[in-house]
Formats: sequence, C-alpha cells, structure tokens
Amino acid sequence: MQRIPLLLVVMLSLAVYVQASENSNNLIINRLVIFGDSLSDQGKLHNKMSAALPLSPPYWKGRFSNGPVWTDRLSEKYPLINEAEGGAAAVDYRRFSSDMKYKVANTLDNEINQFLGHSSFKNDDLIIIWIGGNDYLAYHWTKPADIERVVLEHVIQIRRIQRLGAKHILVINLPDMGKTPIARKEGVSALMSDVTEYHNTYMKTVFEKAFDPEFVRIFDATAVFNDFINSPQDYGFEHTIEPCYSGDYWGLPWSQSRSTRSAQLKPEQQVFAHTLQSSLASPSQHRLFWTDTPECRGYIYMDGIHPSQLAHKQAAKLLDADIQLHYSP
Repeated sequence: MQRIPLLLVVMLSLAVYVQASENSNNLIINRLVIFGDSLSDQGKLHNKMSAALPLSPPYWKGRFSNGPVWTDRLSEKYPLINEAEGGAAAVDYRRFSSDMKYKVANTLDNEINQFLGHSSFKNDDLIIIWIGGNDYLAYHWTKPADIERVVLEHVIQIRRIQRLGAKHILVINLPDMGKTPIARKEGVSALMSDVTEYHNTYMKTVFEKAFDPEFVRIFDATAVFNDFINSPQDYGFEHTIEPCYSGDYWGLPWSQSRSTRSAQLKPEQQVFAHTLQSSLASPSQHRLFWTDTPECRGYIYMDGIHPSQLAHKQAAKLLDADIQLHYSP
C-alpha cells in the first residue's frame, strides 16, 4: 500500500488546527503534563547541576538547544507542567548497576513521583511522555532485552498514570538515532537505527495489545524528523547532517567569579556530566567561556543529538496540529 506523504498529513492536520483554533474551548484537554529528557527540558537539569550543565551560553537559558524548545512553544498556548529533565532515562538502572552516574540521572518513575508531590492527574489533562533516548545513546543499553525493558517501563508507568486519574496519554516515539550527527561521527549509525526501529516497532505492538487507542496514542517523531531530513526545504533547513555547535557541553558559567569557578561538582555529578558529554561529541572548538548563543540558521541539530530551536519550532507546530486533530470533540 502506498504511504501517504507526511507533508499531506501535515496539511490536513493544519487545516483541522486552524478550524479548531477558532474556538480553543472545543478541546477536551485543558492542561499538558510532560515527562521526558533533554528534548523537553526547560532548565530543570541546569538548575540541578548548579548551572554547569548544559553550559548557558552557548546553550539557551538552560535548554538543550540554541533557543526555545517545543515545550516552551506549547506553553505559550496551553497550561503546562513540565517534569522533563536532561539525562533522564525510562528505566531506573540503579537496580542493575552501581555506576555513580545513575545516582544523578532522573527516571520516568521518579519524574511522576515529583509531579505527584505538588499536583495530581485530572481527566482533562493530556499527559505527554517522550523518553528513552538516553537509555540507548548515553547509557548504552542496546540489546533487544534492554529495549523491551524500556518499552515495558512505559507500560508500567502509563498504567500507573491511568490508575491515578489520567484519561489522555500521548507517547512520542524516538526519532532515528542513527541519523544524528554523533551516530554518524562515531560510526554507529546502523546500530542506532536498528535500536530505534526495534524500540518503535515493539512499542507499537505492545501498546496495541495493552491499551485502548482512545486513551493512549503514539505521535510519530520518526516520520517528522525523517521529513525534516528528506525534505529540508519545506521547513527552512539547509544543514541536515552536521551539528551547528560542537564545543563544550558542560562547564562553569562564564559570568561566575574566580572564587566561584574553583568550586567543583560532586564526584557523581562529574561522572554523569562526562557520560552525557561522550554521548554527543568530543569538543572540536573548545572555548572556556562563551558569551553568546549560536544562531544555527538552517540547522536541524544544535549539537550531536539535540535539535536546534528551528527544529523544535517546526516539531511543535506539527505536535500542536496533532493535538488539535485528536483532542477536539
């Protein structure tokens, strides 16, 4: 069967979006609740790591990008609570490893606990979950059993969220990690593409058996980012392979005094930061202190894995169109 081009789907979705936007009260959801990792983080890890990670600038206001991320864009339109934290994994690997980095890395289960510490799920919430990339790219749990464990952790936590009152859950699958600049550079494109495909296919199969599609849906980020790469001119991209920035990922803010700069992160925080640095790239344009944020005009990727602000902006438009399409009566 011939595949419907993504651009046509986008056009149809945007048509629905325009119609629904004329009266936003038509939506059956009233608030977005976000769980995830650095793709959705609005500064949570930056604060946790005393502004050392991600280093801002060059990263923008503690985001893992050079500008607003998709959660920033949607927060302009929807009430939003965001528990996403950079470096977070779907699975709590402290159960399997004593590595110091797992003392710092957040987990999906704990992000939900943090949310419950100050709020509760409502039947008009849309819960958005986008997590799993760190399990593979940063922490290297890439065997089939590891991938299945990540998906089953999604199932466990979604069932928990449903029991606590949520009625609408949207899970975002993984973009093709084999097409990221770091995967190309490190020669693991084939491996990471295989991991992505297994993750997304297994998730779809398991979800179809475990959940009513009226309550749990999957947003296809793979198709979105593939279209960014395959049809860059449709979205304003010119650079689809190389990263915009390949310098330092963490360090001490340039504005700190000499006495403050002498302070060091805790040992487990340093291990954690080095782990995330190695999942991006080795610095090739080292500068100790940055005073500006790169513009990254026309780039899909800000660094070895994280999207630029333009990619976030375009992805947010498509996700918003999806929300308008599926959560309007």
